[in-house]
Amino acid sequence: MATFRGRQAATAFLLVFAFVTIARGPARADTSHIETGPSPVLSIQLGTGALTVRTWDQSQILINADPGVQSRHLSAQEFAQRIPAQIFFWSQNVRTPDGTVLKLEPETFLLPNLGAAPHDAVFVRGSGNATIDVPNGTAL
Repeated sequence: MATFRGRQAATAFLLVFAFVTIARGPARADTSHIETGPSPVLSIQLGTGALTVRTWDQSQILINADPGVQSRHLSAQEFAQRIPAQIFFWSQNVRTPDGTVLKLEPETFLLPNLGAAPHDAVFVRGSGNATIDVPNGTAL
């Protein structure tokens, strides 16, 4: 009976190990083609990694990124409803290269008006390397 349970446990472990290995797969870059209107807005926040932004003569945004980087597209109508008038930054301590710690006080920044033209929005968030090709004239 102990041998049978040992085999069951070993089999369960191997199945879980195989599932995790297959589901995770090799580290690779994901590619996204996002169709946008003529004046898209792109917002990028990466915790770590290298970012390369290039312009091109296409109407879409092309994102080649590590799996830890996700993107989200909002239509012009969705984005117009969510544009904030201002952004608030909390107080932060920043260590300079010489070891000095600077305290940055909380601050509010007013955002400029984007104009009357409709603007799709693409938000890129996460950690990892990303190369993003954007239409000429994209606000960043």
